[in-house]
Amino acid sequence: MDDYHDVTDLLIDDLIKRQLIKDYGIEVFDPNEPEMFIRRLRNTWMDCEANEER
Repeated sequence: MDDYHDVTDLLIDDLIKRQLIKDYGIEVFDPNEPEMFIRRLRNTWMDCEANEER
């Protein structure tokens, strides 16, 4: 584990810069435990497909 380097945020930031995903912030599950949350990310190509069908 000492050699493990978490690159999750770097990858997400790169995908956002490339406009492949959008970041809609975080959603906290329990206000009493704000460290328990999910990051609300969405693929931009999903939005494109939905718009094409309309």
